[in-house]
Amino acid sequence: MFFMLAELDEQTPHQPCLAQAARIKEAGNKRVETKVYPGAHHAWEELGAEPEYDPKAENYSQCRVWIEDDGKMFSADTGELVPEDEWHAWAKTNCMTLGTKCCGGTRERKEAATRDIIAFLRKYGF
Repeated sequence: MFFMLAELDEQTPHQPCLAQAARIKEAGNKRVETKVYPGAHHAWEELGAEPEYDPKAENYSQCRVWIEDDGKMFSADTGELVPEDEWHAWAKTNCMTLGTKCCGGTRERKEAATRDIIAFLRKYGF
């Protein structure tokens, strides 16, 4: 598993992803690597001149849930069961905010990411 993360991602911050990758490795999966792309925002693979700020975009970055093998979701903060069909309502009440930056990827970053994923796949025999 190769986590390709954006340093400035306001929707899917890289820090919790790095922590999750570490937990996966600690559980015995040694084929886990991470890379944080400097200066990148959410959806950094979408080419564009500048990241755009949308003040009305729903932002779920503060909504942390753990999904168990059986599909049940629990709040990472409180341990509360979050019914799957009520997740959106739960998030709007408990953790959703408005506003985020998106996109603004560069051709250079996209080319680097392509090289990185190819190197990762080759490293593990794919």
